[in-house]
Amino acid sequence: MWRTLVDELGLRIARDGRRKVASLPVEDPEWTPDLEGLVAIKFADAAMEAFRGSDVHARWRELADRAVLTASERARGKFELLRSALVYVRGPHTDLGPVRDSLTEIIDGLACRHRVRLLYRKNGASDWEPCDVEPWSLVLHAGSLYLLAPRRGQDQPKLWKLESVRRCERLKGDTYEYPSAYRFDGARHFERFIGVWTSDLLPVDVVLRFVGRIRDYVEATTWHPTERKTRLEDGGVEVRLTVALTPDLDRWVMGFGEECRVVEPPELATRISARLRPAADQYGSPPAG
Repeated sequence: MWRTLVDELGLRIARDGRRKVASLPVEDPEWTPDLEGLVAIKFADAAMEAFRGSDVHARWRELADRAVLTASERARGKFELLRSALVYVRGPHTDLGPVRDSLTEIIDGLACRHRVRLLYRKNGASDWEPCDVEPWSLVLHAGSLYLLAPRRGQDQPKLWKLESVRRCERLKGDTYEYPSAYRFDGARHFERFIGVWTSDLLPVDVVLRFVGRIRDYVEATTWHPTERKTRLEDGGVEVRLTVALTPDLDRWVMGFGEECRVVEPPELATRISARLRPAADQYGSPPAG
């Protein structure tokens, strides 16, 4: 079970589709981390915060602590000098809640290709609903854990936010057929979107224009693999990317405020305008002078 999870999180040398992902072989008892390895473990802890309180987090700490103890005295000494200088600023995160005690059920279901029964509550709902799902991927994004899984007998997967799960149970012996690599690739599934989303929306060409002090930040930052940037004659930066028009895209664009303008498509510009005007109205007119 743990090996499958480590593969999912990319914490060792693993094959991800056609790529090889180099990372932390913490399971290897012969691995002796050097200074760079100790720094990598320190920052890998940040990703594991999403699992805090679960058996998964406890197992990670056991493996990481063992790896640190096997490092040479020289590497550990240098690391101790560096420790206070290695800072992880924790961003938005959510508490796993009750599901932390049965997270292993989801991981075992994914590893063994067994369906999982979730007791789930939709946003805004008051009742918990039992749902039988077929796990495809465990997804970590922006401090939250999601399960990407279709309901029993359905083809289209949906995202289940794990803090909205009260309880889960692996249905032993109730197997399903995991989709082929041609049909589904966990990493590529989200390439059509900004953030995590799942739908049959097709990607479209989006053009954004950035002005003001944010320009250098925009040029130095990559948000999506399809983006292309151009410095304009007026000093602004134009960003082109190909993504689906989802609410996450709306929120991302609005986060730049007046320093970002939607050029294309008109549908997205209209949506952003319709959401920003009521937001501005809440603050009334700016004071005179």
